[in-house]
Amino acid sequence: MRKAFKIFSNRRYGLVFVFVYLLIWFFIFIHESQFSSEPNASADYYEPASYHALTEGNGNIDIGINLTDLWGLDLSSKTFNAEGYLWLKWDELPDWLAEWDSEIAESPLDTIGFVNAVERYDFVRHVEPSTPWFDVDEKKIQWLFFSGKFIARDLYLKKFPFETISLPVEVEVNDFWTTEANFLYRESGSTIAQNRTLHGYNFVDSSVVPRTHVYPTDWGQKAAAEHFPPDITKYSNLSVMAIYRRNLFSSFLNIFLPLIIVMIVVVVTPLIEIDNVDAKIALPASVLLVLVFLQDGYKKMIPLGLEYPTYADYLFSICLSVTALVFLWSVLTSNLLLRASSPDDRHRVRRYRNRSDFYFFIITFAYLFVSPFFLYRLLV
Repeated sequence: MRKAFKIFSNRRYGLVFVFVYLLIWFFIFIHESQFSSEPNASADYYEPASYHALTEGNGNIDIGINLTDLWGLDLSSKTFNAEGYLWLKWDELPDWLAEWDSEIAESPLDTIGFVNAVERYDFVRHVEPSTPWFDVDEKKIQWLFFSGKFIARDLYLKKFPFETISLPVEVEVNDFWTTEANFLYRESGSTIAQNRTLHGYNFVDSSVVPRTHVYPTDWGQKAAAEHFPPDITKYSNLSVMAIYRRNLFSSFLNIFLPLIIVMIVVVVTPLIEIDNVDAKIALPASVLLVLVFLQDGYKKMIPLGLEYPTYADYLFSICLSVTALVFLWSVLTSNLLLRASSPDDRHRVRRYRNRSDFYFFIITFAYLFVSPFFLYRLLV
């Protein structure tokens, strides 16, 4: 015990804490470079859109989509609400369609499905007009109004709360194999035609990607073998992407400003005079509890059980570690003063410890100042 006390009575025991600071960085770097990777995206398989030679005017169908509103983003469940209009335009439908499904032949928009829609019992879809309308180019046209909740399964929140997210609305044709009809995407103005604001996010861009959804099954339809390889079917698919970036000021104000304030208390703790033993120990101990509550606050904003740590996770882990080390430093420093048996020993402890506390303050401040930038560069 005396030997240990002698070691920690030496001013150089502060190097142990510097080593621990560097060790925290080392573990984060190793974890990110060796063990952390982007989670597997959706298992669905897609191919670029391909079109087949069909009889002129028979089976060539124009398709377009415009979103009119996005709202209700919930990162904890990866869901959001969207509504808009989808339209189909055609000359003639395939001859076999009336025999396959007379209702689809009368209203082709009923073949449209929304792949990533959730809570379908509350999903709204309304065809306008009830019978196709003849446009000035003598083609038939119908609109489908839709409104409901969608899930963004591949939401990647590694950089939370500085993330850029993509919110998809995935549309698919359910009654036509890709070999039976060509669904040709036609752009019609802005993809998001009206309200595109989301609280806490700035709109970046939007896009529509025509593609082919490949299913590893024939759904029990033996006729599929005439069109595709065994146990394979393909359907036309349209993915509408709305891209948003989190508002930096909102992230700073709601998440990082409270963190900065409590960490200022931690950083200045070593500057408290060594005689104020109670304050030097009580402050970092109190901050540990505050940090736990702050961490719980932002954790409610993201899905539970993410398989990867976020930027905020790393930063809060560093702050918790630093606070614990400052608490340990304060305990050791206070014990040195309390164990000094003579006035001369106490005077010597005060002189050496005040100087060491100042050095520890400089190192801790520099460490906390540099860490956010180091983490951001590491995660880019």
